[in-house]
Amino acid sequence: MTLVLIGTAVAVLFATLLWWQAQGWIATWQDWRRQRAGRSLSLRVLERETVGGCVRLRLGAVRGRLPRFSAGQHLLVHGDDGARCYSLARWQRWPAQYWIAIKPEGRASSSIAAMPVGARISASLPRGAFHCRPSRDEEVLLIAGGIGITPLMAMLDRLRAAPPRRVTLVHAARTRDALLWHDELAALAGSAGWFDYRPRLSAPDAGWQGEQGRLSPRDVQALVADPARCAAWLCAGDGMSGTAQVGLALAGVAAGRIHRESFGPAAGAAQGDVRIALADGRSVRGGEAATLLAALDPLQPYAAAQCRAGQCGGCRSTLQSGEVRWLMRPDCAVADGEVLACCCAAMTDVVLQPHFPR
Repeated sequence: MTLVLIGTAVAVLFATLLWWQAQGWIATWQDWRRQRAGRSLSLRVLERETVGGCVRLRLGAVRGRLPRFSAGQHLLVHGDDGARCYSLARWQRWPAQYWIAIKPEGRASSSIAAMPVGARISASLPRGAFHCRPSRDEEVLLIAGGIGITPLMAMLDRLRAAPPRRVTLVHAARTRDALLWHDELAALAGSAGWFDYRPRLSAPDAGWQGEQGRLSPRDVQALVADPARCAAWLCAGDGMSGTAQVGLALAGVAAGRIHRESFGPAAGAAQGDVRIALADGRSVRGGEAATLLAALDPLQPYAAAQCRAGQCGGCRSTLQSGEVRWLMRPDCAVADGEVLACCCAAMTDVVLQPHFPR
């Protein structure tokens, strides 16, 4: 009996020591994660080109190697007028350069897009959970709207290394110029039996021979051959992403097999003559701006706002009075009585109290 008690005590002591050691390992790992998240990259603009109203920048490291990243991740890029998130547009196992594409709208994006060759840029390490890692027997469906093609191009680069059963890429844009990698994708579709490219224009010119009109749920449903094997990645405005999700649901694709990256609210009506006020008394009129954040830009009340896509929480505010409508579903948590200025539009006169993200 005594030996049993001694053995039990030793086992308990050993388990306790292991637990304390594990806690130390976990704390060390958490510290490393926090330190890594706070690191920044010093990049240099190596090449700059304008395509279809967007600016493509090729970036290299000022010193050392560029960190590896998962296809679909993004950078938080800092400019003179703020920081914005941009998806990494191409993927390499050992990247020698980063590509980003910028739609120069707003002060921050416009200032970053205007950086000349040779300019230095500060950016975060690659981040984000929008990854594409299908199995070899899956059918992959990639759906992009406009500049949403950028992370899907990185995913396609990754898939070329070990192609799954089938990859279908739908790129919906307004005009031919907005199909940023059209010629390359058309050539790949002509040479790779596993790849199907479906460009679609909503305002084509007379010479366009491809698919036309806005993407409908039935269009998406028709692309799914085997719902049990289909996995979809969507990067578009809220309206188009919602349409694609309806089509995938009609086809029988499980919700857990649909992955979505939102890069801003769907285009909506202007807010008009409503008064958008801050708790300190400053105010603007809604005017032609589609969101609270866009209208309040001249007052610059949101120094922490970075993504403008419902992800960072930097434009979180308490809604003190008035009514708003949500233009897109945010990725970060929002408490009762709070709004994200980048995701909402004013329905009446409103008063907001900005505060920093949690």
